[in-house]
Amino acid sequence: MVLVGPAGTGKTVALHEATVTLAERHGAHRVVGVAPDRSAARAWQRAVARELPGAAPLVTTVTGLAQQVLLGTPLGAAAAHRAPAAPPDEDGPLRILTAPEQELRIREVLAGAPDTGWPAEWKDAVGTRSFARQLRRAVAHARRWGWEPDDLQRVARDSGDDGWLGVSRFLTEYLQILDWEGSLDYPEVTLRALRRWERDGAGDLVIVADDLHLLDPTQARLLATATARGLLLGAGDPDQCVASYRGADPAAFRFLLTEAQAVRLTTVHRGGAAMRDARAQLFGSRWYPGLPPEWAPDYRQVAAAAGADHLAAVEYDDAHTQARHVAHRLRAEHRAGRPWRHLAVLVSSPAAETAELVRALGQARIPVHVPTADAALVEQQAVATLLRAADLVLAPDPFAPHLEATWRDLATSDLGQVAPRLFREFLRWAATGGEACAADLARDPLPLAQCPDRLREVADALTDLAGRVRSARRRESQGATPAEVLWEVWHGPDGAWPERLRRRAIGTGAAAVAAGRDLDAVIEVFRLAERAPERWGGHRGLAALVAELGHQEIPAEPDLSLGPPGDRVTVMSLHRAAGREWPVVIVTGLQESNWQARDGGGLIEVARLTGDELLAQAPRQAAAEMRRLFGMALGRAGRTLVLAACGGAGDPPTSLLADAGLTVERVAGPPDRPQTPVDVLLQARRRALLGPTADQRSGAVAALAALTGERDGAGGPRFPGADPRTWDGARDWTVGVAPLRPAGRPLSLSGSALAVLDGCALRWLLQRELSGDRSAGPQVGFGLTVHAAAAAIVAGDTADSATLVARSWCADDYDADWHAAQERRAAVVAVDRLRDWLATRPGALAAERPIEAVLPVRDPEGTVVDAIRVTGSVDLVETHADGVAVWDYKTRRTAAAAADVAHDVQLAVYQAALAELTGQPAAGGGLVFACVPAGTREPLLPKVRRQEPLALRQEWADGVLVDAAGALRSEQFRATPGPGCRTCAFAAMCPARGPGGRR
Repeated sequence: MVLVGPAGTGKTVALHEATVTLAERHGAHRVVGVAPDRSAARAWQRAVARELPGAAPLVTTVTGLAQQVLLGTPLGAAAAHRAPAAPPDEDGPLRILTAPEQELRIREVLAGAPDTGWPAEWKDAVGTRSFARQLRRAVAHARRWGWEPDDLQRVARDSGDDGWLGVSRFLTEYLQILDWEGSLDYPEVTLRALRRWERDGAGDLVIVADDLHLLDPTQARLLATATARGLLLGAGDPDQCVASYRGADPAAFRFLLTEAQAVRLTTVHRGGAAMRDARAQLFGSRWYPGLPPEWAPDYRQVAAAAGADHLAAVEYDDAHTQARHVAHRLRAEHRAGRPWRHLAVLVSSPAAETAELVRALGQARIPVHVPTADAALVEQQAVATLLRAADLVLAPDPFAPHLEATWRDLATSDLGQVAPRLFREFLRWAATGGEACAADLARDPLPLAQCPDRLREVADALTDLAGRVRSARRRESQGATPAEVLWEVWHGPDGAWPERLRRRAIGTGAAAVAAGRDLDAVIEVFRLAERAPERWGGHRGLAALVAELGHQEIPAEPDLSLGPPGDRVTVMSLHRAAGREWPVVIVTGLQESNWQARDGGGLIEVARLTGDELLAQAPRQAAAEMRRLFGMALGRAGRTLVLAACGGAGDPPTSLLADAGLTVERVAGPPDRPQTPVDVLLQARRRALLGPTADQRSGAVAALAALTGERDGAGGPRFPGADPRTWDGARDWTVGVAPLRPAGRPLSLSGSALAVLDGCALRWLLQRELSGDRSAGPQVGFGLTVHAAAAAIVAGDTADSATLVARSWCADDYDADWHAAQERRAAVVAVDRLRDWLATRPGALAAERPIEAVLPVRDPEGTVVDAIRVTGSVDLVETHADGVAVWDYKTRRTAAAAADVAHDVQLAVYQAALAELTGQPAAGGGLVFACVPAGTREPLLPKVRRQEPLALRQEWADGVLVDAAGALRSEQFRATPGPGCRTCAFAAMCPARGPGGRR
């Protein structure tokens, strides 16, 4: 029996209920559910399992059922007795090619035997990847119709068609190679299962199959053969045959209707009269040959059981405006009480529309679920890292200098977990001891033991990577399988990498989704690696596996392991939405360019090949399928359906809208009031603070209270800023449980940290104490190089400036070679200036003088109230008969103003510390700007800004120490606006910039 009816007539629900009833009547072992895809099969399995107390029937896809047949799995009555499974064939276990493997195999066959009698005009195209894709579709189409190579060759020769004659010859070789490998592609699985059942019989199965209109001819024959002695209960709708890209053919549905009794359903339960009438008007009197002609007049004029529905067609200015209107409408539906999971956006052209829509919904703070985009395995980060390591395993010398980039990529990947900035600093340190690179250091761990503590993380990562590579190479040389070799890299000695991904995957957010995809992709790699020895064998196994994965271009199998999307709006392609429904649906991209019927395309016209002949020309089917696709879109919504176009004047809405009797409303401009969570929150806050009447203010406060209680899918606040207690200036100062600095001990600060603390206490806390500053750029390495060269000059090194710079220069900090060369020349000029200036200094000089002194903190009355231990290193100390002077090198490209240098805290503190250490008076100092010439008359000397001796500014210096000690002891770190705000990494979040003023 086959249930036939338009979308929404309850076919799927009826089949789910019938599965339970048939399992109770015939036994769960005899009943098999056949769903259109794996996600639908899982939903069906869960629904049936909830209704049955014992074992539930098997629910799978047609391909899954065919695999069970080839594997010899007991089905029907045999399943009750658990008869032992027979092997599928004499050559070994069943191995099914994924789509990427199949296309790669076709390219390999073409490359190995390019001349199989292709037409002369095809010669230039045969070696292209586009031709390989067309050939893959032709091979699949032929096998879906059950063509054997000899029969196809005979028909092509009789027709005088050289193109299909070449396809038949290729098909012969392709099938021979698959047989030699012991592999099958998806169409071949179904065809061979059909042949086996036709030969041996299928038993007494009870098959319940949904969406029969999505079957190809071989799949339809398989179901008919499976139920020759059993029972077939199916459902379908000829108006929804829209999957020709995967082999669906109306002929398959017609065939099943001739094999079973057809029952027409006459009541639609999804949507209402408006959507029903639109579908009926869209199709008009069109009908399908081979279906009962008496159904044609009223097949689509079914009764509507649902209540009122809403159907609208709109046109927007462009894609950006459309995305904003979609977000506005979804937000309005959610405010009306609909959960996010009841809303969906179906796109006509995913490649052109999805990114813009997801961006707009994200800006509107709307949670979005986009089904996993199919991607090649090599595009997954974990797989890419695994293959980079495999390159080292297969290299003759994994520690050769030309593999430096590979070691760097592995160290900074999720496997090594080293920040790129830290790795560059590590290379600079390594360069100071010679010309060692990362590969050299990985080979010889002895220098790694001598690296500074701050770089220990990089050394440990290189040591671990080298250990994994050596272990994997040892296993590979012992003849281990590719899976065993890769396991040494993947798992390592402690399994830290997979465990990190596992912990991340069970979390929430984008990082969890990415980690889950990485784990799925790695599992797929190991599945392929386990098959590699049987395909290639020997040493070539791992190399061949890596080469194959690197050449796969089309997507791998979609990831179906993730659970339900949760309370999020679904955004997916219209084709993938077949068989699904939501209460509210918006279909986008309904402009003419996306809905033009395009027949043919390519050299091989697969539609010419039918079940028994090769037509002279391909039938024109695209227009009919586009109409069916539009009709399928009209059946996805339960209550509200919005059809949107956004092509503008040059690309009008598709004519199918007019065929459905819909009038398109022109909407100009963006939404008047975008109601994002931020908009709602700001409006309520504005009314609460500035409302003209007490009633309006109290109403806004009540609205804020309601927003405060809303929670997102993860249980967190949906409107974090709604609670007035969290607003700027509303909270009291807090003090941590444990003090930042222990009481009773001197406060310890470097001179530079004390300068930051004096400029802005909040910046000091975020930057120095919490390490929240942005990563350092190449200017830091530039400054270190100039400082090191200047120190060498003071120490008596007579080398020229270029040589001094070369000793510590690292070009890796720069993105472009020309930039690195330019900066290196600037560093040499700066060192030349410092050399000439140092020659003018009259006193004794000491470079990089370390200091550590305890400075007393005195109140205005002179009483010592605290102490600060000052630590650091002074660039240059100059000793005179009158005292000691402090000089600090600066490599910025502009000189500071004289007034700013007079109040430079770091210089003043170093003056005080040196006076404390040496017992000599502080004789002043200054800043030396090495990259700024002293003037037009002295271009070879640096610009110098002096600071007077500390004794002349003692009151100011004491005030700096008092303020710093007070901020640290009280732990009240206020934001202070000043010149440093221009370069502060925390300016965007600074409370001093907001309406709350200084905090």
